[in-house]
Amino acid sequence: HNNPMCKSRLVGKEFNNDAIDGLFAGTSPLEALRCLIQEAGTIRARYGPQTNVIMIDGVSRAFFEAPAVRQACVELPDESMTSSVRNLHRVSHLEMSVCGTRDAAMNWQEGLAKKVSRLGLKRGRDHPCVYWHANTGLMTLVHGDDFVSVGQQQAADQFKKQLEARFEIKTQAIAPPPTTHP
Repeated sequence: HNNPMCKSRLVGKEFNNDAIDGLFAGTSPLEALRCLIQEAGTIRARYGPQTNVIMIDGVSRAFFEAPAVRQACVELPDESMTSSVRNLHRVSHLEMSVCGTRDAAMNWQEGLAKKVSRLGLKRGRDHPCVYWHANTGLMTLVHGDDFVSVGQQQAADQFKKQLEARFEIKTQAIAPPPTTHP
Protein backbone atom coordinates (compact mmCIF):
# COMPACT_ATOMS: atom_id res chain seq x y z
CA HIS A 1 0.00 0.00 0.00
CA ASN A 2 1.56 3.32 -1.08
CA ASN A 3 -0.20 5.56 1.44
CA PRO A 4 -0.46 3.73 4.75
CA MET A 5 -2.55 5.37 7.47
CA CYS A 6 -0.09 5.86 10.31
CA LYS A 7 -0.49 7.78 13.50
CA SER A 8 2.53 8.61 15.59
CA ARG A 9 3.40 10.98 18.37
CA LEU A 10 6.69 12.48 19.45
CA VAL A 11 7.28 11.66 23.11
CA GLY A 12 10.08 13.06 25.20
CA LYS A 13 12.05 10.92 27.62
CA GLU A 14 13.26 12.90 30.58
CA PHE A 15 14.97 11.36 33.55
CA ASN A 16 14.47 12.40 37.16
CA ASN A 17 18.06 13.40 37.85
CA ASP A 18 17.33 16.18 40.31
CA ALA A 19 14.48 17.83 42.15
CA ILE A 20 12.47 20.57 40.45
CA ASP A 21 10.77 22.87 42.96
CA GLY A 22 7.12 23.62 42.31
CA LEU A 23 6.56 20.70 39.96
CA PHE A 24 2.93 19.80 40.63
CA ALA A 25 -0.17 18.98 38.63
CA GLY A 26 -3.36 18.33 40.54
CA THR A 27 -5.61 15.35 40.00
CA SER A 28 -9.28 15.76 40.74
CA PRO A 29 -10.53 13.79 43.75
CA LEU A 30 -13.41 11.35 43.44
CA GLU A 31 -15.44 13.61 45.73
CA ALA A 32 -15.36 16.36 43.08
CA LEU A 33 -16.93 14.02 40.53
CA ARG A 34 -19.56 12.97 43.07
CA CYS A 35 -20.34 16.64 43.70
CA LEU A 36 -20.83 17.25 39.96
CA ILE A 37 -23.14 14.25 39.63
CA GLN A 38 -25.20 15.51 42.58
CA GLU A 39 -25.33 18.97 40.99
CA ALA A 40 -26.57 17.41 37.74
CA GLY A 41 -29.73 16.28 39.49
CA THR A 42 -30.34 19.64 41.17
CA ILE A 43 -32.44 22.34 39.54
CA ARG A 44 -31.47 25.85 40.58
CA ALA A 45 -34.10 28.54 40.00
CA ARG A 46 -31.37 31.14 39.53
CA TYR A 47 -30.32 29.59 36.21
CA GLY A 48 -33.81 28.82 34.90
CA PRO A 49 -36.20 25.88 35.13
CA GLN A 50 -34.34 23.61 32.70
CA THR A 51 -32.78 20.37 33.84
CA ASN A 52 -29.03 19.93 33.75
CA VAL A 53 -26.97 17.81 31.40
CA ILE A 54 -23.68 16.01 31.94
CA MET A 55 -21.14 16.57 29.16
CA ILE A 56 -17.86 14.65 28.86
CA ASP A 57 -15.18 15.99 26.49
CA GLY A 58 -11.56 15.16 25.81
CA VAL A 59 -8.80 17.33 24.35
CA SER A 60 -6.61 15.63 21.77
CA ARG A 61 -2.87 16.18 22.20
CA ALA A 62 -3.39 18.32 25.30
CA PHE A 63 0.25 18.55 26.38
CA PHE A 64 1.23 19.93 22.96
CA GLU A 65 -1.14 22.84 23.67
CA ALA A 66 0.93 24.10 26.61
CA PRO A 67 3.98 26.33 26.15
CA ALA A 68 7.20 24.99 27.64
CA VAL A 69 8.08 27.00 30.74
CA ARG A 70 11.66 25.90 31.30
CA GLN A 71 14.60 25.41 28.96
CA ALA A 72 14.45 21.91 27.50
CA CYS A 73 15.83 20.30 24.37
CA VAL A 74 14.93 17.06 22.63
CA GLU A 75 16.92 14.85 20.30
CA LEU A 76 14.99 14.61 17.06
CA PRO A 77 14.20 11.25 15.48
CA ASP A 78 15.72 10.53 12.08
CA GLU A 79 12.33 10.47 10.33
CA SER A 80 11.66 14.09 11.28
CA MET A 81 14.63 15.45 9.34
CA THR A 82 15.68 15.63 5.72
CA SER A 83 18.96 13.94 4.80
CA SER A 84 20.70 17.30 4.21
CA VAL A 85 20.16 18.47 7.81
CA ARG A 86 20.29 15.08 9.55
CA ASN A 87 23.92 15.51 10.59
CA LEU A 88 23.64 19.20 11.46
CA HIS A 89 20.62 19.53 13.74
CA ARG A 90 20.10 16.54 16.02
CA VAL A 91 18.70 18.55 18.92
CA SER A 92 15.85 21.04 19.02
CA HIS A 93 14.74 23.52 21.67
CA LEU A 94 11.19 22.85 22.91
CA GLU A 95 8.77 25.75 22.63
CA MET A 96 5.73 23.64 23.55
CA SER A 97 5.41 20.89 26.13
CA VAL A 98 5.82 17.29 25.06
CA CYS A 99 4.51 14.10 26.66
CA GLY A 100 7.27 12.57 28.70
CA THR A 101 8.73 15.77 30.08
CA ARG A 102 8.38 16.15 33.82
CA ASP A 103 6.47 19.42 33.73
CA ALA A 104 4.11 18.72 30.80
CA ALA A 105 1.04 18.07 32.98
CA MET A 106 1.70 21.14 35.12
CA ASN A 107 2.19 23.34 32.03
CA TRP A 108 -1.08 22.07 30.54
CA GLN A 109 -3.00 22.62 33.76
CA GLU A 110 -1.73 26.17 34.28
CA GLY A 111 -2.20 27.15 30.62
CA LEU A 112 -5.72 25.73 30.66
CA ALA A 113 -6.56 27.69 33.82
CA LYS A 114 -5.66 30.92 32.02
CA LYS A 115 -7.70 30.00 28.95
CA VAL A 116 -10.87 28.99 30.79
CA SER A 117 -10.68 32.03 33.09
CA ARG A 118 -10.97 34.16 29.93
CA LEU A 119 -14.20 32.24 29.24
CA GLY A 120 -15.62 33.36 32.58
CA LEU A 121 -14.93 30.21 34.62
CA LYS A 122 -13.36 30.60 38.04
CA ARG A 123 -11.00 28.03 39.50
CA GLY A 124 -12.28 26.30 42.62
CA ARG A 125 -11.02 27.45 46.01
CA ASP A 126 -10.70 23.91 47.30
CA HIS A 127 -9.25 22.26 44.23
CA PRO A 128 -7.38 23.53 41.14
CA CYS A 129 -9.13 21.06 38.79
CA VAL A 130 -12.69 22.29 39.38
CA TYR A 131 -14.13 25.38 37.65
CA TRP A 132 -17.42 27.25 37.95
CA HIS A 133 -19.15 29.88 35.82
CA ALA A 134 -21.06 32.30 38.06
CA ASN A 135 -23.40 33.57 35.33
CA THR A 136 -24.48 30.22 33.88
CA GLY A 137 -23.91 27.87 36.81
CA LEU A 138 -21.81 25.53 34.64
CA MET A 139 -19.42 23.41 36.70
CA THR A 140 -16.46 21.68 35.09
CA LEU A 141 -14.00 19.16 36.46
CA VAL A 142 -10.75 18.65 34.55
CA HIS A 143 -8.94 15.35 34.90
CA GLY A 144 -5.79 15.43 32.79
CA ASP A 145 -7.13 16.20 29.31
CA ASP A 146 -10.75 15.22 30.03
CA PHE A 147 -13.57 17.56 31.02
CA VAL A 148 -16.73 16.58 32.89
CA SER A 149 -19.18 19.48 32.81
CA VAL A 150 -22.59 19.88 34.44
CA GLY A 151 -25.07 22.63 33.68
CA GLN A 152 -27.99 23.58 31.54
CA GLN A 153 -27.90 22.45 27.91
CA GLN A 154 -27.35 25.98 26.57
CA ALA A 155 -24.40 26.62 28.90
CA ALA A 156 -22.85 23.23 28.09
CA ASP A 157 -23.25 23.82 24.33
CA GLN A 158 -21.67 27.27 24.63
CA PHE A 159 -18.73 25.90 26.63
CA LYS A 160 -18.24 23.09 24.08
CA LYS A 161 -18.13 25.66 21.24
CA GLN A 162 -15.57 27.71 23.15
CA LEU A 163 -13.41 24.64 23.72
CA GLU A 164 -13.70 23.61 20.07
CA ALA A 165 -12.59 27.08 18.99
CA ARG A 166 -9.28 26.51 20.75
CA PHE A 167 -8.71 22.73 20.97
CA GLU A 168 -9.44 19.57 19.03
CA ILE A 169 -12.28 18.18 21.14
CA LYS A 170 -13.80 14.73 21.18
CA THR A 171 -17.19 14.81 22.87
CA GLN A 172 -17.92 11.50 24.47
CA ALA A 173 -21.38 12.14 25.89
CA ILE A 174 -24.05 14.74 26.49
CA ALA A 175 -26.88 13.36 28.52
CA PRO A 176 -29.42 14.33 31.13
CA PRO A 177 -28.59 12.99 34.58
CA PRO A 178 -30.12 9.70 35.66
CA THR A 179 -33.44 10.01 37.44
CA THR A 180 -34.59 8.01 40.39
CA HIS A 181 -38.15 7.21 41.23
CA PRO A 182 -39.45 6.34 44.72
